[in-house]
Amino acid sequence: MWSEIPKKLWDLANVITGFSVAQAIAFLYASIKVDLNCRIHDAWIPIALAIFVFHLCYGLSVFWCHKKIVTFEGEHRESFEEISSKVCTGQLVVIAVFGLFALFVAIRIGVTCCWTKPLRGRKNKSPDQKLKCNLNPSVRGAIQPRN
Repeated sequence: MWSEIPKKLWDLANVITGFSVAQAIAFLYASIKVDLNCRIHDAWIPIALAIFVFHLCYGLSVFWCHKKIVTFEGEHRESFEEISSKVCTGQLVVIAVFGLFALFVAIRIGVTCCWTKPLRGRKNKSPDQKLKCNLNPSVRGAIQPRN
């Protein structure tokens, strides 16, 4: 039974890494959609904070798994510790790269979304002008409020 625990922890670290990458890719795919892009702008601070916190938790979980794996190995501990350290570093780099890229996209959408570009340099903005977005007409009609 004790010999199966390191294998389970190794698999768990791989699953956590895979899930973090899948979650980042899903967010990046969703941010490409124009209507979701403008909705992300409305809540970009909580979204960016959630991306940061979750990827930090994923990294800590992978680190914890690899630290526990090393404590279980017996006869080849030094060589296994070196391999586990390299694998852990690689997994943490993958989590960080995908997490930082998703975080960058969330912040970029929040700061420079299409909602703010048409408003620059205009005076006396009417309520209709405030909601104009550089979207295709079908999406623009769905976002504007009805009178």
